[in-house]
Amino acid sequence: MTTISAHSLLRRTENHLETELDGEAVLMHIGSGDLYGFADTAKEIWEQLSAPMSFGSLIDHLIEQFEVDRDTCITEVSQFLFKLEKQDIIEIDITEMPA
Repeated sequence: MTTISAHSLLRRTENHLETELDGEAVLMHIGSGDLYGFADTAKEIWEQLSAPMSFGSLIDHLIEQFEVDRDTCITEVSQFLFKLEKQDIIEIDITEMPA
């Protein structure tokens, strides 16, 4: 599995429709028709990715918002992001962000 660095750029793909329902972000992948519901931490991650951002910035934000240690946050969030990438919901650019 590829390793996400602090400088890896995360961005949403544009192949989904999105709405909010009962406090959750609900997405439908246009190509597959698959539905995804994001609540709590997943919803916070999704909202943060409304604009491209670095993995390090996302981790810093989540640590401020939730009671979680950095190592746990990095491990769990990177696993979640790889699942989203596999489902073609986000893109992970492991090259460094431009300065």
